[in-house]
Parts: sequence; structure tokens; C-alpha cells
Amino acid sequence: VINMRADSKATSNLIPTLWVPWLDIWYIRISPRILKNAVMQSRQVIASKGKIYVYCKVGRHRSVVMAAAILIAQGYSADKAMQLIKSKRPIADPEPNYIKKSIFNFERWWLDYLGVINRSDV
Repeated sequence: VINMRADSKATSNLIPTLWVPWLDIWYIRISPRILKNAVMQSRQVIASKGKIYVYCKVGRHRSVVMAAAILIAQGYSADKAMQLIKSKRPIADPEPNYIKKSIFNFERWWLDYLGVINRSDV
């Protein structure tokens, strides 16, 4: 479980929970480096056939950024990740500028991290 709520550090003794606090405010974009920790842990869970549940307060913005980052790390483009998320959760809204920019920033950062593109190309 990945909790994206800044106001609630809900945890469970039964289910491993990662708290990635982030305020859903238009002028605050989440850093790709903050997403990376959760993405790396998610990749380990997925590789061992586990499942990831990402949530925020309403499930429209913060959780969309994290879910898109996880999908990007699985090989999806940012556009395809957003399309898949919207098809599975119609209330998801990756369209606000600060949300979309956070997703595309992570995609560029991730590709750079993998060495697929040069930092000068971004």
C-alpha cells in the first residue's frame, strides 16, 4: 500500500505501507526523486508477483501521479500510463497542469536514470 496523503500517516501491522506525503496543491509538483523510492519498492513487490494499492484522499490526482510513475518504470510511456489509469479508474484526472507535469517530469527523469536519454536532451 502506498499512502499519498500528507495529512494521514495511516499504517497497518498486517499490510506493508509506504507513506509518501504530498499536498494536492496546484503549485506543488512532486519530485521524481521522491517518487523513485516508492517506484523501486513497487518494482520489487511486482517482481515477486505482489500487488500495489496506491491511494490519496479522492483518487484523482496524487495517486494518479504515483500509479503513472510505477507504470512508467514498468515500460509504459507517460501518455499510455495516463490512458490506462483513466480507463481503469474514470474519476482519475491526470489533466491538471501540475499533475501532468509531475508525470512527464518523472518519465524524463526515469529515462535519464536508466541512461536512455542524456540530461542535455531533456
